[in-house]
Amino acid sequence: MNIEDLKRFAPGGKPAILAALSVAGDDLNAAGINTPLRLCHFMRQIAHESDGFQTMMEYASGAAYEGRKDLGNIQNGDGKKRDADLSRAAANRPQLRVSDVS
Repeated sequence: MNIEDLKRFAPGGKPAILAALSVAGDDLNAAGINTPLRLCHFMRQIAHESDGFQTMMEYASGAAYEGRKDLGNIQNGDGKKRDADLSRAAANRPQLRVSDVS
């Protein structure tokens, strides 16, 4: 997806985040996000989780997710802040990381 496509999901996204996502095509394809429907679902979820591509860090500390076995957070620190994926569930963290863009 190019930057203009990404702006359809979040018109006010930070340029650095949009730029990083726009070059992630190979990583997305390798992760099985390889159809238009999957790409739309993934980008919409990422847009939601990142406050419209405004941040790559959760606003909360993540302490509420510590020890949540139902999320796969069985190791100390699994619920703490993470960059890029914004996922508290250790079992659900994707391979794709967009670091140093927030």
